Amino acid sequence: SKRVLQSAAVMGVQFYASILQSLHGKLKTGINITDALKEFIDKDLIYKGTAGQYSFKHIISRDVIYEAILNSNRKMLHREIGFLLEDSFTKNQDLFYYDLAEHFDKAEQYEKAVVYLEKAGSKARGLFDNNNAAEYYQKLIYILENPDYTDNVLNLKKQKWKTRNKEEKNKLTAFISFQSDLGELYAVTGKWDHAENIYKSIFPAVKVVNDPLCLARFSNQYGHVFHLKGDFNKSTDWLNKGIQISRGKSVQPEYEDVLIDGLSLLGSLYIDEGHLDNAENVFLELHKLISKKEDPMSLTQLNGQLGVLYLRQGKMSESYAHFEKQFSKCRKYGYKNQSVRALANMGVINNIQGDFKKAIKLFSKVIQIAEEMGDRRVAGQMYGNLGLAYFQMHNYDLALKYMHTLLSISTKLNDKNSMISVNNNIGYTHFELGSYEKAIQHCLDS
Repeated sequence: SKRVLQSAAVMGVQFYASILQSLHGKLKTGINITDALKEFIDKDLIYKGTAGQYSFKHIISRDVIYEAILNSNRKMLHREIGFLLEDSFTKNQDLFYYDLAEHFDKAEQYEKAVVYLEKAGSKARGLFDNNNAAEYYQKLIYILENPDYTDNVLNLKKQKWKTRNKEEKNKLTAFISFQSDLGELYAVTGKWDHAENIYKSIFPAVKVVNDPLCLARFSNQYGHVFHLKGDFNKSTDWLNKGIQISRGKSVQPEYEDVLIDGLSLLGSLYIDEGHLDNAENVFLELHKLISKKEDPMSLTQLNGQLGVLYLRQGKMSESYAHFEKQFSKCRKYGYKNQSVRALANMGVINNIQGDFKKAIKLFSKVIQIAEEMGDRRVAGQMYGNLGLAYFQMHNYDLALKYMHTLLSISTKLNDKNSMISVNNNIGYTHFELGSYEKAIQHCLDS
């Protein structure tokens, strides 16, 4: 019974009786799995779910059992469970990518782990589970740089990324792609220094590959990170580099996609810089490209960007209409990340127009979604917006609470522009409360 409980713990908090049965049949333990599971239920250790699935009643109990297993036995069990899952669920294997990645990674079955860590990362990313996606890519890159993995990139690194054949070039291209994906995830989750370090580290490899498409994509990603960090000059340089490369080859569909991405990022950068005429010109070019492609995701994003542009120009009706179009398309196509932006901006307009209760409801909804996605930057912005809404309702205590939440997040992200803005807002709020010394201090901090 103890061996069954240990193998169940290796499977995870939830486990399948059928896999336990197959595992102990393969190990020839002679244990009656049905009787063992009944015993564990009677002891209040596990409970039965649906479709042959069981769960540990307390996560801590599972963890204690798992940690007590000898490391060599744990690795063996992870390996055998991984192979059994792979063989047992061939038709709906995508449901088990996370489990397969974990088992083969912990079993140090690196050839299998690389395959399933990539699939798990891609799946998590598609579900906007950005923190977990980043963990999968971190583990994947760790293996690719591990000398115990026979197909590692260490020799390429020693060769300063120079490739001698097609196989090495494909390996290097895949490595750059995984690093870039991790960089994008760091950017989304507010780890901008990590993202910058990744792009800085792989730039020599990007240059060696000498692939214009790879360089154009890289330039867009690197430029976006500099935008997030508030270095608008470097952002402009990198984005223009990517646009220049992709514009020259835009008759090819893959380059056209990169051009659309680069123009979209550049338009947003111009808005943040206050260069609204430049942004409008970029969006006009972008609209022509997107209309030709009939790409619903790009069109949805453009609706949002035009909404931001019109908002900055003071055209509230046009702005709100574009955000409503954006949100409608998001609901239709399931674009969770863009729906956050649409709702946030609709809340901003409601706030400006004095409908504070509606604005607060929208901001609170955005915080919930952004925190689920691991997007700390957007969550922080919404806490700041909540603070402004309560400020205008003269509820200064709540205003300060949410403004300080934004300040804490901005400090952790090292978002200097946000820190300046929120310190000013905190200062104004203390001024309204008559706390003049605190008001002066926060204005000085800004």
